[in-house]
Amino acid sequence: MENNLGVPDIDLILSGERQSVPERNEDIWATMWLLGTKAQPEHLEAVLRYILRLPVEYGVLLVNLLARRKGMIKPLSETPAYREWMTTHSKEIIPLARLSADELARLVAEKEGASGHR
Repeated sequence: MENNLGVPDIDLILSGERQSVPERNEDIWATMWLLGTKAQPEHLEAVLRYILRLPVEYGVLLVNLLARRKGMIKPLSETPAYREWMTTHSKEIIPLARLSADELARLVAEKEGASGHR
């Protein structure tokens, strides 16, 4: 279920229930920020399964947010879905990981502008 902002129910994503991926860029970014601040180690598998359905740029943002939180690096690296995401997107992740959140946002906006998707 989405709220009136187009953001899926974060608690349902954390619990592992399949939720829709927002259509609008700003709703996807909001979802990543909410997941990045609310997820605990026990939620990582569900959260990372969710980002496997998203363009890699959004996953890079979320993984960076999670990795910066105290006590999350080890559980993150031990999560099977994290290893799957890293393997799936390895060629794209390295250059994207060096970008700031603002640079990632500009990159996504440019890609969406070129494709006509919003």
